[in-house]
Amino acid sequence: MRVVFDVTRIRTAYPALADGYAYLDGAAGTQVPAAVIEAIANAYREGLGNVGGAFPASDRSRT
Repeated sequence: MRVVFDVTRIRTAYPALADGYAYLDGAAGTQVPAAVIEAIANAYREGLGNVGGAFPASDRSRT
């Protein structure tokens, strides 16, 4: 079985790699794909609250 790994496609999913470097210095330099960045940004835009609270932001925190 031959596995094809498209490095260019993978690199384009990670905006922080656009400068040509791979940051492999542990958790402080962990790079994430654009989809993760957008998901986190959306969570902040919509607002989060403590789980178990009596408001919509609490409900969003569970998902």
